[in-house]
Amino acid sequence: MKIAKGRPGRIGSIVVLGLVFIILGIVFCLYRGAADKNMAHESLLPAECYREVYEEALKNGELSTLETEKEIMDCLGEAGYPAVDYDNQIDMVQPEKVEEFCRRVEGKEKGEVTVFVVLDNGGYVRYEMHTENGEVAIAESILTWQDGEPRQGTADEYAAYSWEYAEKGYLFFEKYQPEGYDGATGHTALRVKPLDETCRELNRKYILPIGYERNNMFIADWKEQGWGELNFYDLYEIMYQMKYKEQADFDFEDMKEIRKIRAGDFEKMFQTYFAVESSDLKDNMTYDEESDSYPYRPRGIYERAATSCPRPEVTAYKENEDGTITLTVDAVWPERNLARAFSHEVTIRLLPEGRFQYVSNRILPSPQNTPPTWYTERLPLT
Repeated sequence: MKIAKGRPGRIGSIVVLGLVFIILGIVFCLYRGAADKNMAHESLLPAECYREVYEEALKNGELSTLETEKEIMDCLGEAGYPAVDYDNQIDMVQPEKVEEFCRRVEGKEKGEVTVFVVLDNGGYVRYEMHTENGEVAIAESILTWQDGEPRQGTADEYAAYSWEYAEKGYLFFEKYQPEGYDGATGHTALRVKPLDETCRELNRKYILPIGYERNNMFIADWKEQGWGELNFYDLYEIMYQMKYKEQADFDFEDMKEIRKIRAGDFEKMFQTYFAVESSDLKDNMTYDEESDSYPYRPRGIYERAATSCPRPEVTAYKENEDGTITLTVDAVWPERNLARAFSHEVTIRLLPEGRFQYVSNRILPSPQNTPPTWYTERLPLT
């Protein structure tokens, strides 16, 4: 069989075509590798702007303080980036750039912004956001420090499954997670608008140490001399840590056993933070007269809700003539994209030497209030 000279045969054509694809593949890989390398390099550059802050804080053991996080945010802001801390305890820097981006999303215009969320280990989460036609694409990456050098961590790209900029000043966005997924919820909440610093300080001192997790102190109506449905058992371990700056001496095995706590010690714990009589505690809890003690067992795994709960944020305060102070608190629930799942008023009595007592809690009525589905009642002591 002869093959005409100058005309490649079928096999030759396939070989040539294969070589072309191989070459193109190599070129693409080299280009993609260079692009990825350049992208990783670009993502590390912002960390260099606060290297001195990081190294000084690490040396002094102050890496996880709000002061250090604020310094890091200021460095990122000076470099032109919007930045906020992970717990939304510090006003965002360069917030106008995020607000402009949100306006472009609303107007279905093109736009982009890069936002940094500073972590308490000196690293950050970087969100590169692009919008067009009302859709938002997000490239998320994490930076950590290892052996004194910034290192690019995990990265992900996704389209925002939900996006909402609330009037209150919170930006909520969500990465889609399939039903039944037991990892992170995919929800992010960033406070864009500033908040009064006194409100933040009051929140950190009086509300955040208790919060909404595994207790009903701020989701039930109660007041002195009329304790309503307030569950004192829920507060024992929380207030123990508030009082002694350490956790109560319970381990996992204790969750299966009932421990008897001497009445004097048990009652003193609550009387530090409430003007409550011993007789009221005995009436509201289980008291063993024979041993003069209270039986107690920590919450077990079946007494904890499967869903995350809101986090409190003081938005206003009022000093009263009787020496008390009343705080207005909004429950911010990222998992539901809610800047206000409900609001409540907490009245606190200020005492000498920085001491204080809780006087009352009142849920502010509203048809938009969300039921506290994250809270579960304790199982009976048996």
